[in-house]
Amino acid sequence: SRLKSKAKDEGKNVQNGVNETKMNGNMPNIELEDGKRLTQCCILFWTLYMSIDFLYDIPVSRRSTNATFIIWNLAHNLIIMLLVWCAFYLGSMGVCIGGLKKSMSSPILNAVNRNGLVMFLIANLMTGIVNLSMNTLEANDNVSITILFGYLCAVGLIALLLDKVLNVTFRLG
Repeated sequence: SRLKSKAKDEGKNVQNGVNETKMNGNMPNIELEDGKRLTQCCILFWTLYMSIDFLYDIPVSRRSTNATFIIWNLAHNLIIMLLVWCAFYLGSMGVCIGGLKKSMSSPILNAVNRNGLVMFLIANLMTGIVNLSMNTLEANDNVSITILFGYLCAVGLIALLLDKVLNVTFRLG
């Protein structure tokens, strides 16, 4: 009821757990200005990274966690945030049903969020299994990417299995 009154004040309808926004010519929730800001930050941090790495010849070092590593990490994560923003911004255009715009979210994201702690524990157990079964420091890039892709697929598959097939929600207390 409190959610419905707040949503009503913002021009949204909330029915059966679905958040809908009335179309008024503006993009609700996903602002173009956010994308511009993310783009500017990406350009800034990638320029900063390249100038430190190439001009001063300070390579990225995860072990010593130097400034180049931190700036590279920020630049890399900003690119990912920009790609996610693009997906949501472009994906939300034109999804209008009966004058109402339905909020979109990924079924995998919903499944992981439904059992967040369990998924976190499963991912940690998988990390432990990999760390015990192989020498990760000597793994090449292809092996590392393959393992990460396997994590991604396994965690997503387990989350969807718990959510859609078994309809299970784990709660504490």
